[in-house]
Amino acid sequence: MLQKKKKILFVITKSNWGGAQRYVYDLATNLPKNTFEVVVAHGESGELVDKLTSAGIHTIEVSYLNRDIKLFNELKVFRALLALYRKEKPDILHLNSSKIGGLGSLAGRVVHIQRIIFTAHGWAFNESRGSLLKLLIWFISWLTVMLSHIVITVSYKDTEQALSFPFISAKKIHMIYIGIHVPILEARDTARPAITREAKAFSPKNVFWIGAIAELHKNKGLSYAIDACAKLDRTNHNFFFVIIGEGEERERLKSQIRDRGLENHIILAGHIANAGKLLSAFDIFILPSIKEGLPYALLEAGLNSLPVVASRVGGIPEVVEHNVSGLLTAPKDILAIKNSLETLLHDKRLRHSLGIALNKKVKQDFSFASELAETQTVYLGE
Repeated sequence: MLQKKKKILFVITKSNWGGAQRYVYDLATNLPKNTFEVVVAHGESGELVDKLTSAGIHTIEVSYLNRDIKLFNELKVFRALLALYRKEKPDILHLNSSKIGGLGSLAGRVVHIQRIIFTAHGWAFNESRGSLLKLLIWFISWLTVMLSHIVITVSYKDTEQALSFPFISAKKIHMIYIGIHVPILEARDTARPAITREAKAFSPKNVFWIGAIAELHKNKGLSYAIDACAKLDRTNHNFFFVIIGEGEERERLKSQIRDRGLENHIILAGHIANAGKLLSAFDIFILPSIKEGLPYALLEAGLNSLPVVASRVGGIPEVVEHNVSGLLTAPKDILAIKNSLETLLHDKRLRHSLGIALNKKVKQDFSFASELAETQTVYLGE
């Protein structure tokens, strides 16, 4: 007798292409089709929806769902979620953003969905915000954990914070590292022209390439990396800093680059599809985040054996061990970022050893096959 498929409804607020969206896409497109039926609900359309549609995954847009928080609008979203859940009747509801976590889990309880799962991609109350707003976000996060049957965390740091919530059983929290496919990588001599062509920028010769792949958002701390580059001795360090990604901070970062006189040293390359395959263009990778869960870009840098400068936040120290597989700094520490970059620019042997160690770590601990198997076990309650 054939076993009935389990229907999974993923819900995510934004459908651009960031870490949470990639997480949903990887799971939705790789779950075994003989075991699971997959549907993805989302806010406004974006690259995630395009990719899912191309992969043959059914998607549904949730009316009024966006990142901004407005009370009357949230009531409309809540009603839309109730209607969606009643129509789709999922066996498993998997929520994937801080905002949808609270509303989505509450609506799921109202319609009696049997298995509500929330993945914390870094807790939102870690963001740089006012005290009252952080307290409100903390409360909503706690409520999400209370209302969900299972919470998946992507790092031990997130797990520790989840277990610090009052009245939360450790049995509810499952730590599953995100995993990464080994990409087909471009050679350096084709990756560099590809980036500058996409960015419509000049292609400098005989310079160190420093690279970042990140959403242009305050959480990524890119302004601190720009200020660190402004402090580098440009007569001795001929560098080219490429920031791949798009977002709300573009104009502010563009003005900062101009104000620091770095137009010939730093470019905002914009969004480049499948940018991970172009990481071979870089000599150094930088991720100066203020808040993180566990970033895919860092894992991709590891697969490319790149030396990394990154902030000591979220799950980053679980990937990068300071002075062993990369260099870690405190968040927002411009001088420490500058000194770390200088160290790597000067020391070819250190760049090589750090990159090799990070490559080994990523291949050992962050396989997608492991993530998929562990997540299926959570879905099926085994």
